[in-house]
Amino acid sequence: MRFRISLLLLFISISALSCKRSQHSSRAFYFWKSTCNEEEHSAMYNYKPDHIYLHYFDVVWDERRQMPIPVSGPDKSGYWYWNRLTSVKPVIYIENRVFEKLSADSCAVFARKVGGKIRTLTRQLSIKGNISEIQFDCDWTLRTKEKYFAFIRAFRANENYSVLSATIRLYPYKYAQKMGVPPVDRGMLMCYNINSISKQEVDNSIVTKEELQKYITGKIVYPLPLDLAFPVFGWYAWFRNNDFQQIVYEDARLTEDTSVFHPAQANNFISKTDTVIDNHYIREGDVLRREYVEPAALQEIISYVTNKIPRHGAIAFYHWDMDNSKKYAHLIQETFDHY
Repeated sequence: MRFRISLLLLFISISALSCKRSQHSSRAFYFWKSTCNEEEHSAMYNYKPDHIYLHYFDVVWDERRQMPIPVSGPDKSGYWYWNRLTSVKPVIYIENRVFEKLSADSCAVFARKVGGKIRTLTRQLSIKGNISEIQFDCDWTLRTKEKYFAFIRAFRANENYSVLSATIRLYPYKYAQKMGVPPVDRGMLMCYNINSISKQEVDNSIVTKEELQKYITGKIVYPLPLDLAFPVFGWYAWFRNNDFQQIVYEDARLTEDTSVFHPAQANNFISKTDTVIDNHYIREGDVLRREYVEPAALQEIISYVTNKIPRHGAIAFYHWDMDNSKKYAHLIQETFDHY
């Protein structure tokens, strides 16, 4: 009898392990650019993504009109490519300032306007298939969480999407009791943009494993099912006299030109001469901090996070850019195949 029970338990354990190993996470990309072309579309779909989180539009606060307004988003003239995207999940970024300025009584009206804008844009882009999920992206704070959450509840009451999701930054993930949990069905844990980019002493504001470990410990049980997003992008943080100027978007090889830049400590490069980069006037002595996560380092981060949060759903990469993503091509494919 004991032998039969032991054998049964062994069979159940092996079956459970086999099922766990056979289940792969959904593959996803964020597409944050306003244009798309044939080459970009084909390159992205070579990875056979299950979902595309498509940046629909931002909502910002207009000081002149004292109201939230939608800005940016996909170029509607390229509808031929947008309507070929499969399993599109629209993402709406809402500036936190919107909820700082918006009155609590206006949240429901705001939710109806956002819903209408989503429907209009979906028609204009000729997105095929039914959109089942809408994702909201907002860096809410203690001051704004109640209005942000009220907006989401009002949106759900007005609309008929199967799933609502929200991006979760690492601080609200770790301190969920303090920061609150959005009233959505799923969360997308954004495993990047950890440090303040304006601090010159920071090595890499996008992500380092050491900083990530401060937030993801394996001891947190977040009260929402989580998907995971990892960075496949980079930029330069530009400083003048220790003061942050702005982000410079340029090729990762920019600072390899030793006639213009010479390396200092860590990832800092000092300009030897006045120059113009990405329409920015860089002066002699200005510092560019190169912030690109190397594939080997990112692989370690992905392994660490998926080990600490084993019950995750989709794995998404932010964001698809054909030129930048070439650097991460092997890592992306390996991650999609392995997890």
